[in-house]
Amino acid sequence: MLVLNRRPGESIVIEHGVQVSVLSVSDRKVWLSIEAPGVDPPVRVSATAVSDTEARIEIGAPVSMAVDDNGVRVEVAHPGHAAVRAQATVGLNRRIGESIAVGDALRVGLGSLAKGNPTLTIEGPEIAEGLRITLIRPVGSYVRVGVEAPDRRVYRKELWADVMAANRAAAGDGELSALLDGKPHRGPDRGQHSAV
Repeated sequence: MLVLNRRPGESIVIEHGVQVSVLSVSDRKVWLSIEAPGVDPPVRVSATAVSDTEARIEIGAPVSMAVDDNGVRVEVAHPGHAAVRAQATVGLNRRIGESIAVGDALRVGLGSLAKGNPTLTIEGPEIAEGLRITLIRPVGSYVRVGVEAPDRRVYRKELWADVMAANRAAAGDGELSALLDGKPHRGPDRGQHSAV
């Protein structure tokens, strides 16, 4: 697991279009924003341990919620909606292994709990499997965020632009879109595929 210190307004970029941003940190509560392919609008999420096997996962800003035999599904509001202005949230206690569907493109679950630190699983049809975000206790104005992202590179957002600039210089503009997507591209002279 890669552990990064993040303050409100700072982000983590995970290859294949996933960005996790810290929105706020207070006492024992951290709010994150999750942006990922197919996820529109970005989803606000918080998780707080309530026992050794259960955490309260909060999703903002809900406009509808359905509960049936398939589980819980929440639809979230776009910016400007009254639910966003009211900072509305819906909170559900989830046991390890349980999740909440957010629209069609995201599922947020409780992967594990260790020493009161919840690990969220982030899954979706356009998000590679195995993405886990651990909220390690807030310390003052920042939180330690653990990221497990098998087969994907993880960057502090402030370094992401530097990495993309270096990739542009190394690959040339013709292959830039493949690099930004994190997909393999054809090497300029070798005729083979390589990952950058």
